[in-house]
Amino acid sequence: MKTRSEMTKIPDRLSAVVSADGKPLEGLLIMLSLEMTSKNTFHIVFGPTDKKGRVEVSWREIESEAARSRKMFPLDYDGLSSFNGKIIVAPMAQDQLKSALGAYDIYHEFSDYPSSYREKLETARKILDRLGPKLLAVKVTVRPSNDKIRIEAQTVMARSNGLPQRKRSG
Repeated sequence: MKTRSEMTKIPDRLSAVVSADGKPLEGLLIMLSLEMTSKNTFHIVFGPTDKKGRVEVSWREIESEAARSRKMFPLDYDGLSSFNGKIIVAPMAQDQLKSALGAYDIYHEFSDYPSSYREKLETARKILDRLGPKLLAVKVTVRPSNDKIRIEAQTVMARSNGLPQRKRSG
């Protein structure tokens, strides 16, 4: 197994700012997806965002959440030594929040979820309900910068009614 210094290094600190129409949003969650060379990608929820729309994530928090996933589903995940260098960061939209709430309801008795996890999901869902159908953007910075890490910041549609947005013709 590779040591931390031998593997593609996950940044010590990642900062994400979530906004809609250029305005930072408080109380939302982000999903960090760490792509792996073997087994499944880690999808980890962080937040909520503060008044400036910011959420800070440390290497230790990523490591802890990955360990939690591996403990719960040991056959599905490999260790972080299999990290391939790509991190996808996106604000959580309504459909993801609904899925996360459903998973929590199924697994919370058997898993070690972070404290107030369900409440954070519910709060983010209510914020998106009030926000309506807007694009949620995320700006990501990492420290220290590392040219071996590929960050993909995704923009998502906050769907207030849970229905897919339809393209208008014409």
